[in-house]
Amino acid sequence: MPCVIPLSKGHDVDGTYFWILAVVAAVCTGLSKGGLPAVSMLSVPVLSLVISPITAAGLLLPVYLFSDVFGVWAYRHDFRADLLKIAAVGMLIGGAIGWATASLESDQWRCENFHSVKSRTTFNR
Repeated sequence: MPCVIPLSKGHDVDGTYFWILAVVAAVCTGLSKGGLPAVSMLSVPVLSLVISPITAAGLLLPVYLFSDVFGVWAYRHDFRADLLKIAAVGMLIGGAIGWATASLESDQWRCENFHSVKSRTTFNR
């Protein structure tokens, strides 16, 4: 029996919940670029409530890249090459780990965990 999360129907991006959570994810991304870097970590998990986490990461990747281009342009005269090399190594390793483990995520696992969290947080009257 397939597990269905009440917030979505598969990869339905026409739903109200998707657009509400997409706006929340976009605001989190904007706040992270505006000075609250830790808030950016919420973007993909928030969007993963209504679509697959892999799809959520793929959807937000162009937003991150586009905003990072402006950040690099703004600080093009004030950078340290040694820190850039260290960051590049970390990005390559993180990207490789993400690519290698992306196939381990499944919608069934996401559904089971969603219902587990829901049962622990639902108020019974």
